Parts: sequence; structure tokens; C-alpha cells
Amino acid sequence: MNTDEEPENKPDEMIIAGGALRDYIVSYTGDKLQPEKDEVTIEMVIDILAIEFPEVVLAIATENFLRGYEKGLNDAENGFMSDEEKPDIFRLDTDSTEET
Repeated sequence: MNTDEEPENKPDEMIIAGGALRDYIVSYTGDKLQPEKDEVTIEMVIDILAIEFPEVVLAIATENFLRGYEKGLNDAENGFMSDEEKPDIFRLDTDSTEET
């Protein structure tokens, strides 16, 4: 999975089973929560993981926080422009050498 591409999953989106681990997690979550429509959502899986395996959720939340914080600092420093839109002063030019 490319880290630049963010999946657009919504917490209330139903999970489609596929793969042994995914099937197990969806089945386990369904057995624990007994949803009315027999549909397991991402939010339900996260809730079960938070209860059953909080270390994993904490690690994911920490990584997500740090990425967001880093992006916020970059945006504050460089503005909300893509690299192509930034003035030359904000671009990292690895080809040029700086004279002192």
C-alpha cells in the first residue's frame, strides 16, 4: 500500500470479508457485539480492538497523531501549497551547492 494514498474508509462503513484474518476479526466482532443487521462496521472493529488489544490501537493512534502533527508543522512553515506551487525559496534543491 502506498503511504501517500489515504483510504477513504468511514467508521460506519460495512466491512466486506476477505482473507483469513479479516474474516476472523469480522466474525469475532459480530459475535461479541451482535449487531441488529448482522453488519460489522469499521467503528465496531476499532471498539473491539480497543477493548481486547489496546496496545495496537494506541500504536496506530500515536502514529496517526505524529503524522498529523508533522503535516501541520510543514503546512505552517511552507503554507498549504504543493511543491510545484511553492516559490523557489521554499523548495528543497538538492542539486545546487551553497557557497559560504
